[in-house]
Amino acid sequence: MSLSREGHSVGQKADGGDEALAMAMQNLELREGELDDVFIGESDLLDLKKQARWLAVARVNTSKPFSSAALFDTLRYVWGLAHDPELREVDDNLFTFKFFCLGDWNKVMHQGPWLFRKLVVVIAEYDGLVKPADVPLEKVEVWAQIHSIPELYRVQPVVDQLARRIGKVKSVEMNP
Repeated sequence: MSLSREGHSVGQKADGGDEALAMAMQNLELREGELDDVFIGESDLLDLKKQARWLAVARVNTSKPFSSAALFDTLRYVWGLAHDPELREVDDNLFTFKFFCLGDWNKVMHQGPWLFRKLVVVIAEYDGLVKPADVPLEKVEVWAQIHSIPELYRVQPVVDQLARRIGKVKSVEMNP
């Protein structure tokens, strides 16, 4: 297969030899703004958005190397989803997950935290438009239970203040 761009053909040797090949290879890289004039029809755009509705991006909270295959196998097992997700390694310790039903996506996004080799897997929603590396992966949702609160203080405002000592509070449930 021969790809060409700006008059250079990859796979053919030009007068400059290696120099022409190097220039041709540089031209194969997608640059900022090159998607601006690509036309996507309205129905195609709706299809693309529909396909991207249950995406997530993730990383394991470690700087040590690990096997992405082992991560994928572990997550598939612990998640126990109705449909196998599409898991893709984007970069070192950066992954995208595509889910095929809302129930699976909700389970992964809201029933964590998820661990891999005793390390937290940080997961965030992903729209499929920005670079996965630009998605902030700084927060992990956890479920916490506070024990031994005296009966007098088992009221929403007090429990809410105690919960905020852990971190940002998404919701507080008062159970007797």
